[in-house]
Amino acid sequence: MTLPFDPTCVFCRIISGEADRDLVFWDDEVAICLLDIRPVKTGHALVIPKAHVPTLKDMPEDLLGPVFHRAQALNRAVEIAYDADGSFSAYNTHVSQSVDHFHLHVIPRTHGDQLLKKGRWKRDPLDDTSELWPQRDRLAEVMRALLAPVETQ
Repeated sequence: MTLPFDPTCVFCRIISGEADRDLVFWDDEVAICLLDIRPVKTGHALVIPKAHVPTLKDMPEDLLGPVFHRAQALNRAVEIAYDADGSFSAYNTHVSQSVDHFHLHVIPRTHGDQLLKKGRWKRDPLDDTSELWPQRDRLAEVMRALLAPVETQ
């Protein structure tokens, strides 16, 4: 089956291998997971369906469960990988959506971290994304342990 693809979409290009995949730590038939290039904090990751779907409103019903299954695993993974007290998940629909391809942010949380202090995320691009490679490798290890037995879902 051919998935919807938008050649102007950076996520579609990452999925297809046409753009840098250095921060991808999970890749299966449904979705990829990668570290955010403008992280709010250490471990800030994204779940992105392989099919080009602009928003959650546009996602086919048969894709919802599988994508959110990966999101559930990623929430667990960031908590394990970063010894976090919990995690935060969020997505935008048009407003503040930096890439017009559905993606779910998953961020490890600790009590008192003030993630949404004054209702805003502070996000700065990294000068060198290679500094994220150890985070990527740790999340890959944990995701494999969490999803390997049910990888065919």
